[in-house]
Amino acid sequence: MDNYDEGYLRIAEEKLEGIYNLALERARKTVPEAEYVIDARTMDDYITKVWDYPGTWYVNFSLPAGFDSVEALIESLASETVKYYLSKRSS
Repeated sequence: MDNYDEGYLRIAEEKLEGIYNLALERARKTVPEAEYVIDARTMDDYITKVWDYPGTWYVNFSLPAGFDSVEALIESLASETVKYYLSKRSS
């Protein structure tokens, strides 16, 4: 198992959680029953890693490939979430 600096990883997770909350809020305007955000990415897609002394990964939050702003990411996550819940309604 990789050794991550827990403090830096927690900061990245909190940033992503904030983005998820905004995306869910936006998605719920269309599908109020939405319980969670649909995201096919993993946490590794949201961080950049630097290996440093004493043999620890230090991470920073970063936007996944293909996104140039947090707003674009939020819009994409909200859109995917709406699509998922609308397809669930019709099935």
